Amino acid sequence: MHQHTAIPKLPPVYPFFEQQITRRDYTVFREFQNGVLEPCCSYDGVKIYIVSTLPELLTSLKLLQLSIKKHKVNYVGFDTEKEVFIEENAKGNCSTELNTNKRAIKKLALIQFATEDTCVLIRIPLVFKNIQEATQLYVFPTEFHDFLANEKVSKVGVSASWDSHALRSQYKLLVRGVVNLDRIAKSLGHEATSLKSLCNRYSVGIQPSDVRNKQWFNKELSKQSILYAAKDAIAGYRLFRSMKNQVDQKGLLLPVSRKRR
Repeated sequence: MHQHTAIPKLPPVYPFFEQQITRRDYTVFREFQNGVLEPCCSYDGVKIYIVSTLPELLTSLKLLQLSIKKHKVNYVGFDTEKEVFIEENAKGNCSTELNTNKRAIKKLALIQFATEDTCVLIRIPLVFKNIQEATQLYVFPTEFHDFLANEKVSKVGVSASWDSHALRSQYKLLVRGVVNLDRIAKSLGHEATSLKSLCNRYSVGIQPSDVRNKQWFNKELSKQSILYAAKDAIAGYRLFRSMKNQVDQKGLLLPVSRKRR
């Protein structure tokens, strides 16, 4: 039997948008800035980092920003992973109602960002739990909000709007600058718009797995799970690079999804 991590219970009312982080709270977060983060593995020249704590989150954001600056781009590959749980009298983001007392709930377990040489896998429930334990706060650091809400850095992926909606509904995290690769594919006249189909068409050197991973809340992620998640975000980054060239050549506009507060 697989050992699962405890999923933290979220507060009924989030202070993310309704309440600004105070000066004292901001000082608390500054104490975590010197986190050390080493890659767990790599894939096709891309270093992969696992993020489970607040210090690691802050460090991972710096790594992403350094890579963006180094390669002179304004986008990152973006994806999330969910796991389905059956709960009684559940409320929230439900995929299927099984009966009057039980529902299947898709709980967001992982956020993936990828650049040319860096891929960050954020175990968001563990990070949120670490923040609660370390600071007694129900807020993510300003740096994380700023990164997600920065429209100047596009977050690109297949059906990326769904991922941004899940972050908003489950963690009240606002994501701006979302670009759906499937919508770009349609604007270019492609009928098949799945991640696998697009990877085959554009030869990005990645073949996404057909086997769905369902163990994102395990205490430790297997290397197979890590590569599964990382490849989706890396593929999104590389696909956008290739598709953007076609969009520019044809004089089309990129379909960008903008979320309002």
